[in-house]
Amino acid sequence: MGSKLEQIPAGKGPYSVSCTDLMTGPGIQGIFLRLYYPSQNDAGCKDVKWIPKKEYYFGLSTFLQTCGTVGAFILAHYFDSVTCHAKWDATFRPGERYPVIIFSHGLGAFRTLYSAVCIEMASRGFVVASVEHRDQSASATYYCKEKLFSEAKGSTSEMQEEWIYYRRPKANEDDASFRRQQVLQRADECIRALDLLLDINSGKPVANLLPISFDWTQVKVKEMAHLSSNQ
Repeated sequence: MGSKLEQIPAGKGPYSVSCTDLMTGPGIQGIFLRLYYPSQNDAGCKDVKWIPKKEYYFGLSTFLQTCGTVGAFILAHYFDSVTCHAKWDATFRPGERYPVIIFSHGLGAFRTLYSAVCIEMASRGFVVASVEHRDQSASATYYCKEKLFSEAKGSTSEMQEEWIYYRRPKANEDDASFRRQQVLQRADECIRALDLLLDINSGKPVANLLPISFDWTQVKVKEMAHLSSNQ
């Protein structure tokens, strides 16, 4: 087989690029996105992995209609070490308000698969919110829910990942109706992602279900644009 891919290409614009993740609740009704943004050139921050979790390889494998476990092993062998030219959680570049793009991934994809496109746009001065759709059109995605544990001194809780994988229409399902419902859900998720960013921009606090320390009060945006990948 061919040589391994090592890194997603850097953006050609004048801005350094960073990214972070945001997941809101409750459950599947919340929003999950990766934010790519112009950042300070923080050498102390690491480049981010292209495919963030092993479950995405399994989802891609089943979407491609190969044996899930075997296909996931092969995909991970070639792509698990691939990084992006984007620093993880670097400081948002101050002094400007940036136009924001809501990016909707293609069928069988997920929020990081189009990193090259999103990084390119961020390098040219856009804030790009890549939404991960939970309409079963993504090859894999997840949401977090609270799981309770009983102990001698009382109960404790932690966040547990619940995975959702790509679903094909059933034999007795109308394909057009099935896809229409997915498109409607996608549109709703994009609108709510935009509303979320506008709330953040206006100073409203955001509760991130993920254990990430990014300071969302840094994020400053202006007039809006929308971009969807081809499906």
